[in-house]
Amino acid sequence: MGIFDGTRPGATITREEAGIVVNRLRKNFLALIATTNGNVSDLDDRLKKIEAEG
Repeated sequence: MGIFDGTRPGATITREEAGIVVNRLRKNFLALIATTNGNVSDLDDRLKKIEAEG
């Protein structure tokens, strides 16, 4: 997408692009945790529950 690969040096990042990056990082982080502790969907459900409470 050109966000962090150097094709747009000095360009600002939009809210939508930041959202895409954060969601990808979140998904990758959950996948990494799941490889050692369980299932990604279970972790995602727990995270959504925690976010709803906070």
